[in-house]
Amino acid sequence: MNQTIAAYNLTAQEYADKVKDLHPAEEGRYFVSNLGGSKRVLDLGCGSGRDARVFSDAGCQVVGIDLSTELIEIARRNSSRSAFLNLDMLNLPFREGFFDGIWSCASLLHLPKKSLPDCLSQCCHVLKDGGIFYVGVKEGTGEESKPDLRYGPSVAKFYSYFQQGEMESFLTDAGFGIEKSYVYRWPAGSYVQHPEVRIFARKPRTQTLKSLR
Repeated sequence: MNQTIAAYNLTAQEYADKVKDLHPAEEGRYFVSNLGGSKRVLDLGCGSGRDARVFSDAGCQVVGIDLSTELIEIARRNSSRSAFLNLDMLNLPFREGFFDGIWSCASLLHLPKKSLPDCLSQCCHVLKDGGIFYVGVKEGTGEESKPDLRYGPSVAKFYSYFQQGEMESFLTDAGFGIEKSYVYRWPAGSYVQHPEVRIFARKPRTQTLKSLR
């Protein structure tokens, strides 16, 4: 994890410039349209604040978290109406049911798979009943640390890769229901070339069962 954080800190502005136009607009619109209540959103691994700005402009109350201090500073400039905190997604300090939606675009892929159940359990805890959760991860198998050659051979990051059914299982084991699930392939020549598993999940609503007498 430290290696990945260092890589993002080193290349923060270059990264922000490269991804500034890559917000997944269709998914973003679906996400916002399925928020209820106060439209309070957790941007999990918010990076440069690109998506937070879109959601803030749509009337959402956004809290973005990231471990890259350099990206957090850029995010604060990019989306001044959002709140950004230098926090670990494995240690969410929010109360139960605080958020109406959680957005995780290319962030969970930097966690080792052994840490994913704990992270998803915490996400389920801080999401309200009926709340929506978007997850985007790299399609594939296994885990590895490797150079991100878009920034040079010395800039290395850790990646986990997921099969579609595998990511669905992680989510259902954490208590989520799967709403939409598919693999997205980027256009040729895009900054991102790796296929992505994209999933919308939802925390079930609590139902009170009354016994018949």
